[in-house]
Amino acid sequence: MNEMHTLQAMRSEVPLPPDDVTRAAEARLMTAIRREPPRHRQGVRVGRFAWAAGLAAGLAAVVAVGVLATQNGPIPPKNKTPQQETPLKLTSATQVLDLAATATTDQPDLNPRPDQVIAIRSNHMYVADGPDGRYLYRTDRTLWSPADGVRDGAVESTYLDPKAIPGQPIPPSARSQVGRKEASLIKRCPGTPDWARTDFAHVSKLPTTPEGMLAELRRVPANKNPLDQRTFQAAADLVREAYLPPAQRAALYRALALIPGLELIENAQDAAGRTGVAVGYRDTARGLREELVFDPATFQYLGEREFVIDAAKAQAPVGTQTASTALLSAEVVDTVPAVPVGPKGQETCG
Repeated sequence: MNEMHTLQAMRSEVPLPPDDVTRAAEARLMTAIRREPPRHRQGVRVGRFAWAAGLAAGLAAVVAVGVLATQNGPIPPKNKTPQQETPLKLTSATQVLDLAATATTDQPDLNPRPDQVIAIRSNHMYVADGPDGRYLYRTDRTLWSPADGVRDGAVESTYLDPKAIPGQPIPPSARSQVGRKEASLIKRCPGTPDWARTDFAHVSKLPTTPEGMLAELRRVPANKNPLDQRTFQAAADLVREAYLPPAQRAALYRALALIPGLELIENAQDAAGRTGVAVGYRDTARGLREELVFDPATFQYLGEREFVIDAAKAQAPVGTQTASTALLSAEVVDTVPAVPVGPKGQETCG
């Protein structure tokens, strides 16, 4: 018996893990290899210990995958170039969510003081019913959310070039708005229920386990939609224009993975044109498929999309895109800009 036979026989009584476990371990390894140490930037605090922990996890994954490769086949040659590296094969929506949860440990952690503000910039695209026709209106938005959850916030939107709904021309009224800016106050209204809050003071205290987060997401009021669809939408509401700390973000992704019926969608573009991989859920009540889009290399959340799957219920052809967003940046600032207050009683509650 030569050395390779001896090595292969070592711990042969231990059964090999299932294929999906092996693929998930490989995916986490490839994600760790791609990452660089986080850099310091204004408004973000990143400790060296977070990078050290990530490196240690990556090295541990290298050892584990190396053993599996020895047991299951030949190890790739050491002189393999990056161009020869086999791309990560994604096989399920739950795998994407697991990778997204794991990746949160290496992403910047905003930790604002109660007197500070989280500013979030994003792109949005939704269906508009204009006086002269339907179209997809697009905006570049900045939302200022006070971290304490007590003070008022603000939002500013700039209208971008609209897009056409398939088979319908863009109406003249849509083009007349391009470049226009709107700003308004977002009141912190007394009595806002917890399920509707996205301020940092609230979300930083949400559960950090998948089961606890799932129970929290399911606290949304009942309506005609199935419980799992309401849960998926509640999760989307927490990441669209809000900041979740890493522990809560990881718990949210793993809570979503517990929902049955999720779909994997490749080559999904967000509202900013970035291509990613999406996790979809079919909203049968509205005839739409809702999707959360992630970066295919870092698995960081990019945005969300909606597509028609039932023409009768959605009142649009199957395949029509009805919504898209893109989360562009989140940073800590010191103040909320002054914006018009607007008529009393017509304020937007945040």
